[in-house]
Amino acid sequence: MVDLNSLLITLLYVAGFVLLVVFIIIGIKLIGILNKVDRVMDDVEDKVSSLNGVFHAVDKFSDNINTISETIVSNVVGFISKMFGKKKSIIDEEDDF
Repeated sequence: MVDLNSLLITLLYVAGFVLLVVFIIIGIKLIGILNKVDRVMDDVEDKVSSLNGVFHAVDKFSDNINTISETIVSNVVGFISKMFGKKKSIIDEEDDF
């Protein structure tokens, strides 16, 4: 019985050692993968920062288009409100007589 206990303990130690080695290898591979991901992220960050000027230009262009469209719409709405407003005031003046 003592031999069986010592055999099981030895097998557990060997299995633990094998698992420890496997986890160390997986950890080393994960560190390598993280280094590659870090390099890719740095490259992407550099490329995005080089496009900031383009994004800024597109933003200014869209702001200018928005300003122009708001001006046109406000002028059209003002013109229409003046047309309908004058008609109402003319009708109101006729009612006063």
